[in-house]
Amino acid sequence: MLSMEQQGSHFCGASAISDYWAITAAHCLVGTDPEDLSLRAGSLTQAKGGTLHQAVEIFIYPKYYNTEYDEDIALVKVKNPFSENSNVEYVKLPDQWEPLEVGSEAMVAGWGLTSMNWGADLSEKLKDVKIIVVDPEQCADNPQNRGVFLITDNMICAAAEGEDTCPGDSGGPVVVREGDQQKLVGLVSWGDGKGDLNNPGIYTRVSQYRLWIFMKTKV
Repeated sequence: MLSMEQQGSHFCGASAISDYWAITAAHCLVGTDPEDLSLRAGSLTQAKGGTLHQAVEIFIYPKYYNTEYDEDIALVKVKNPFSENSNVEYVKLPDQWEPLEVGSEAMVAGWGLTSMNWGADLSEKLKDVKIIVVDPEQCADNPQNRGVFLITDNMICAAAEGEDTCPGDSGGPVVVREGDQQKLVGLVSWGDGKGDLNNPGIYTRVSQYRLWIFMKTKV
């Protein structure tokens, strides 16, 4: 798990996929100059510890539109390798169009806001939550989503009772355990942070972009 920072402050999460490449949500990086972006690796504490890695290139998926939050994925290349830090674990990537069954359990992590209440702070320590993948129709039928963003095949719907992702968690990983590795199936994209099973959060489906990731990174 990586923390993306500008001027020493955390704003989004990311995941290392190789020595020089990280993956995150596109909406985190729209309008961002690589010179202003660094990624902190190997620390569980927000904006402290670990190693800093300067970004040198940002690739936002070309079909991403900030007004729709569809195709919400981006890649970051760094100057100094993540392998400098022995605490960094590279996530495994899914195959192109690999399915994710409804009812699957996954973990999502981040340093996002501790609540959706006014004045809430970012979490000092990395937190994780177990979420359950739900039928996309449940998201599409949710009155709060209708007329806001279209639920597409590029998205995963998932929820947990009483817990949810919040601002500051965007771009962070949704992983499933596969043997001794963590497979990256999703990226935190959008939602209302209410922690309601009837109002799931929306995550970018990474398997839709496996070929694009390979073309850019050779990973």
